[in-house]
Amino acid sequence: MDIKVANNAAKLTGNLFEIVEDWNYGDTSLHNELWMKHFIPKSKQALTNARKGRYDLSMQSLLGMLTFFMHYGPFWLHDQEIYMEEDEFCSFFSNTSDAWKILFSKSDDELKLKENCRDSLKQVVMKLQHDVNNISDDLFGDLDDNARLSIFSDDEMEEYDERKARGQDDEDEDEEDEDEDEEDEDEDEEDEDEDEEDEDEDEEDEDEDEEDEDEDEEDK
Repeated sequence: MDIKVANNAAKLTGNLFEIVEDWNYGDTSLHNELWMKHFIPKSKQALTNARKGRYDLSMQSLLGMLTFFMHYGPFWLHDQEIYMEEDEFCSFFSNTSDAWKILFSKSDDELKLKENCRDSLKQVVMKLQHDVNNISDDLFGDLDDNARLSIFSDDEMEEYDERKARGQDDEDEDEEDEDEDEEDEDEDEEDEDEDEEDEDEDEEDEDEDEEDEDEDEEDK
């Protein structure tokens, strides 16, 4: 990825976290501020830049917000009052979705992406869509599909869910293997302890034999 894009995205992320750290009021008012002053305007700006072919500017806005969302947690979405302004609220989802769609439709050269960067980026954005839509379905179902991200198709998200489920299964198997390895290690330690006890007993027997020999020599 272009270093300038990465730096500007990191700067946006840092600015958002500075707002969080310096906020002296409640969390709801904080998230309202973030939505109205940053998330909604930045998503609109990202879409405008993507449509005009300014992919670097669009990417830095989207990537800066993405990094913030993934590290800050879901609070920005479920603890806010902007949803009552339905048009403004829903514009974020449509603008963000459309901007990402445009970027992912472009080549790596156009986006100045390094080899294999696209796949990694898509996985993170897929996770964002998965997490955001799960929360939106629970909290904003009365807004139909207008409060959902639609960057990837339903089929693509089903494949993502399947991969995620397989990954969880693999993690569970790895944990089971680790538990079995720990049990084997415990058994090996028990065997070592038993071997040491046997060695101690052998040494005691040798000592007793030596004592018996000494007594025999004295008797002689």
